[in-house]
Amino acid sequence: MKLISIREARLADVPALLSLERKFDRDERQPALKRNPAIRPYLRASNAKFSTERMRKWLRSKNTRVVIAEYNSVPCGFSVAWVSTNPGIFRPKRYGFIGIIFVHQEYRGRKISSLMVKDIYAWFSKRGIKHVFLSVLCDNKHARGIYEKWGFGDFALTMYKTR
Repeated sequence: MKLISIREARLADVPALLSLERKFDRDERQPALKRNPAIRPYLRASNAKFSTERMRKWLRSKNTRVVIAEYNSVPCGFSVAWVSTNPGIFRPKRYGFIGIIFVHQEYRGRKISSLMVKDIYAWFSKRGIKHVFLSVLCDNKHARGIYEKWGFGDFALTMYKTR
């Protein structure tokens, strides 16, 4: 029997999370950059020290939820979500933001991302969060299809230009 577990990540999980993040970069970002090299200045560079520090900061924050997914005890995905406030012209003032959802390609199709989102929603609910946002690269059709299946819809489009 195959066992999927979703749990809150711990500092001891940082090496596994960083490995998954590298796979995320390879599977999601690099193809996007290949299709549209003009977005390179807008994506953070892969940097092990920065990634390690950022991951540890997220894990220590009370306003951030880092979840790790395991398939038969093997780390196969992770997600990062946080509570934020909107200083701009849009509402609501306080909302949940899903920053990353990633499942390694060989584990996709097993509802792992749905289980991670269910965990995130429960975490948001405990904090009184009713509105959830996320962002996705426009040409990431696979992710967009999943997010639309979960009920997310287009809200704003960010356009860019390098001068």
